[in-house]
Amino acid sequence: MHAFAPGNAGAFFAALRDAGHGTADTLPRAFYVPFVELRDRVPGYAVSLVKAAARLRGQRVGPVRAPLTDPAPAGLADPNALLTAGLDLVGASL
Repeated sequence: MHAFAPGNAGAFFAALRDAGHGTADTLPRAFYVPFVELRDRVPGYAVSLVKAAARLRGQRVGPVRAPLTDPAPAGLADPNALLTAGLDLVGASL
């Protein structure tokens, strides 16, 4: 999950450490819970989503290995929207 949105993971840790309850309360509800729901749609999707997110952020990564499959281009709308919304919450950008 942390590789999916490192800015979110860092912000969540900092909020917990510094008692930033607004961020610590908002990120799970607005980002992590929807991410888990998205991840659970397809077996092995967690790995596929991390790689897809890396590609969306401009990183060069290869495809997942069988038996996993990469999300179809049409299937990237939800992960992209979730990643963008999560990064917006912590003030980061794609």
